Amino acid sequence: MLEAVMLWNEPNNLSHWDFHLDPAWSRFAAMTKCAAQTIRRENPELKIVLGGISPIDPDFISLLNHHKFTPQQVRERLNEVERESIKTHGYGVNSFANALCNTFECLSVERLTDELRKKIHAFAFRIAEHPVEIIAGVPETLQHLADRDHHLILMTKGNPAEQTSKIERSGLKNYFAAVEVVTEKNARAYHAVAEKYSLDTDVTWMVGNSPRSDVNPALEAGLHAVFVPHDMTWVLEHEELAAPMKAGQRLLKLDRFADLTAHF
Repeated sequence: MLEAVMLWNEPNNLSHWDFHLDPAWSRFAAMTKCAAQTIRRENPELKIVLGGISPIDPDFISLLNHHKFTPQQVRERLNEVERESIKTHGYGVNSFANALCNTFECLSVERLTDELRKKIHAFAFRIAEHPVEIIAGVPETLQHLADRDHHLILMTKGNPAEQTSKIERSGLKNYFAAVEVVTEKNARAYHAVAEKYSLDTDVTWMVGNSPRSDVNPALEAGLHAVFVPHDMTWVLEHEELAAPMKAGQRLLKLDRFADLTAHF
């Protein structure tokens, strides 16, 4: 049984794509759109996964300057280092920069000098400067929920200054009655937010794309949950979905954020 189709390449990775032939990725985009449209015509329900963007800055790969490890192997090593870095440094750009530096020290044949450290930190801080990209249908869906008098609270984890900046730049802040930035999204954090705003857990729903930080801890905290998967969910957020843990508790699985309008 065919469950999904992955459209794969890495147009920001020189080992997989010709930068001179297609510097703006326009041919890659056209190929991907054509393939997706053809798949949709044949099977509208089939899940399409885009594995198209290399998850590490190509400049960082080049900086390692070795031939032993593939980009995927570097990514896997970075995932391991990030897990450990988060325990000490939390989430955010500084933590990611620390993980990149530690990965460099593990894999590179060169010594990590102060100059190289500055270069690596610059790679990490590109994230903070990257424009916020809004998923299609999100503003309209939030407006729909607000119009129906749903009390919307945005809960995110990470560095407070970084997360607040992203929220401000997204243009979505005004849809929410409150914003909570926590160090970790676990059952304790969901309990605390529910108590702070006197939320009735029997009618409170968490909507998110991360099994590890959204769905599972929310269910553990006694809330209902909506799982909206996204192809680019960070690998460290992957986890098996839990099942509802008490009588009457519900878990919805939707294909798109906009599908919330059919349920709320």
